[in-house]
Amino acid sequence: MIPSRLIVLDLYRGLAAFLVMMYHFQESFNTSILNNIVITNGHVFTDYFFVLSGFVIHYSYSSKKHPIRFLLKRLNRVYPLLFTISCVYFFYRILGNIIVNNSDFIVIKDIVTQFIYSLFLLNSTPVFDNLSGTIGPSWSISGEIIAYVFYAFCMAINNRKN
Repeated sequence: MIPSRLIVLDLYRGLAAFLVMMYHFQESFNTSILNNIVITNGHVFTDYFFVLSGFVIHYSYSSKKHPIRFLLKRLNRVYPLLFTISCVYFFYRILGNIIVNNSDFIVIKDIVTQFIYSLFLLNSTPVFDNLSGTIGPSWSISGEIIAYVFYAFCMAINNRKN
């Protein structure tokens, strides 16, 4: 019997996600606790997290033959949070820049463009520009969803072959 979860890999993914989070905290809060070789190089754990996640997802879905169901399940898990946080942060930035900073049209246009990049998952691709999206680290969510689309496409091709 094949186990449905790989608990050890889930623990490693959790540790990698925690170290990436601490890396982002270290960028904002320069304290002696966060200023060490592991945390200051925490960006490396993003790749580690993605590789482990790719393996776990393939392990979980390799016996299933429904690429559309896979894609919808993954999108329903990831996209609503990205959408919600992007909207909240977008309104926070718009109101802050209009009310507090009296920003000009160019600043507001950039904020709207970044918001659109986040909503349409363009902030991990160099398609139009190098804008990061509404929330800087959300590029990883964009990349994750694009990888899901690619995996579902490969799953559909594999189904056709069989």
